[in-house]
Amino acid sequence: MKLFSALKSYRFELKHLLILFLVIAIFQIILSFIHNASTSDLLAKTLDLYRRDSAERIADLTTASLEFLLEQRIARPPQQLEELQGLEQKFNIILSQQVLQKNVEQVFIIYEHDDHSHIISNGQDLISVIFRGLEPTGSMDIADQRIFNLYNQKAVSLSESEQIFSFLEGDNTFHIFVPFVPQGEYSGVVYMRIAPDFSNLAEQISITYSETAALFSALILLGLLAMFYISSFTVKERDDAQKQLFAVRERQMRRQIEHEKEALFTRRIYHTHHKAEKIMGFIKEDLRLMATDNLDKIRFRVSKYANFISRAIYDMKAFDPPLQVIRNPIFRSDLNSIIRFIVDHIFRRVYREGVNQKYQLELDPNLPLVPINEYVIWEILEPLIQNSIDHNSNQPVIVRVGTVFDVESKTIRVSIEDNGNSFNEEMLQVAENGIKKLFLEDTTSKEQAQNAGYGCYIAYANCKRCGWELDAEISDDGGAKFIITISS
Repeated sequence: MKLFSALKSYRFELKHLLILFLVIAIFQIILSFIHNASTSDLLAKTLDLYRRDSAERIADLTTASLEFLLEQRIARPPQQLEELQGLEQKFNIILSQQVLQKNVEQVFIIYEHDDHSHIISNGQDLISVIFRGLEPTGSMDIADQRIFNLYNQKAVSLSESEQIFSFLEGDNTFHIFVPFVPQGEYSGVVYMRIAPDFSNLAEQISITYSETAALFSALILLGLLAMFYISSFTVKERDDAQKQLFAVRERQMRRQIEHEKEALFTRRIYHTHHKAEKIMGFIKEDLRLMATDNLDKIRFRVSKYANFISRAIYDMKAFDPPLQVIRNPIFRSDLNSIIRFIVDHIFRRVYREGVNQKYQLELDPNLPLVPINEYVIWEILEPLIQNSIDHNSNQPVIVRVGTVFDVESKTIRVSIEDNGNSFNEEMLQVAENGIKKLFLEDTTSKEQAQNAGYGCYIAYANCKRCGWELDAEISDDGGAKFIITISS
C-alpha cells in the first residue's frame, strides 16, 4: 500500500510515456541483436558438427561401396576383358565423386601393398595393383604428397583403431581418412577432401529467424502503441478531470476570497464606525458647548476630530494607501502634541480620570518633528492606549505614555505601558512569519472575540508603513508595554 501511495504521487505526462517507449524499444533492439548473435553462433557450431558428420558419412559410404565392390570381384575375379572394363568403369564412377557432387573436391585411395603405399585415383590403377600386381601409372602432385605425408604420420593409429580420422582446414574444408579394409584386412585408407556448403540452409534459417523476430517486434510495438494510446487516453481523462477540479477549486477560492474581503471590509467598517461614532459624539458635545469665549478652542478641536474621521474613512476604502500620503517631507508632526491631544481630548473625555483610570505623560521636550501624517500617528497610538484600558476594565489602571530622544543615535522611543494585566504568554510568541501573534489579524485574548483583534494589527501595519518598529513586552510593573522605535 505504501508503494502504491508513493506511485500515486507521481504524475506521468506525455514525455514520460515517450521516454518509457524509447527505453523499451532500445532494449528490444539490443535484446534482438544479442539473441540474433547468440543464435547465429549456435547455428554456426551446429552446422560445423553437421558438416563434419555429413562429410564423414559420405566418405564412409564411398569406402563401403569400394570395399563391397572389391570383395565381390576378389571372390570371383573377372576372366574376360569386358568384365575388367566394366569393373574399371564402376571404380571410376566411385572415385570421381568430385565430378558428381559439388561438395567433394578430391577422392583417392592410399593402398598398402608389399610394404609400399600407393596413391590410386582411378579404376585402372586400382585393378592393376590388386588384380595384376602392377604399380600405379599416375603421378603424385604436391597436394597429394602433403596428404601422403600426413597419412604416414597417422598410419599406425589408423591401422590399429580402424576409426575415421578427419580435420578441418580453413573454415569449410574437411580432410577425411577412412580405413580401407576389404575382406576385413587393413589395406590402407580412402582419402576424401570435402567442402560442404550449407550456406543456403543457414541463410534460410537466418531469414526465418529474422521474420520471426520482426513479427515478435511488431507485436511488441503494437502492444506498446496500445499501451501508449490507453495511457495517453487515461492521462487526458485525468487532465480533464483535474482541470474541472481546478476550475471548481478556483471558484471556491474566489468565493472564499470574496467572503474574506467582505469580512475584512466589515471589520474595517466596524472599527471605523466605532472610532467615528465616538469622535462624532465629541463634535456634537463641543457644538453644544460652543460660546464666544471658547470659539477658537472648540474650532481647533472640531477640526482635529473631523480630519481624523476623514482619515479613518480613507483608510477604510484604501486597503494599501500610497506611501506619499503617509510619509512625506511636507509632514511636520509633533509627537508630543499628538499624544497630549489623544489623551486629553479622547481618553480623558471617554474615561473620566478617577479611581479606575489614570494617565501619566512623560514627554521629552527635545523631541524632533517627524515626517509622518499626524492622523496616521493617531491611528497607531489610539488603539495601543485603548488596549491598556480594554484589558483592565474591571480594575484600577495607570496608563503611562512616554517619549525619549537619543541624540547620539538620533532615535525616538515611544512607550505605552500600564500596571494592570499583562499579555498572555502565547500572544508574545513569534509566529511562522516572524511576527508576534499579538500583532496578527483576528488574534486576541479577549473573551468576546467578535470584531476583536484588529486594533493592534492596524497599529503594527501602520508602523511598518511609516518605517517604524513596534514591539510588545511585559512592563516592570507586571503589566503590558508597547514600544515604538523611530530611527531618523
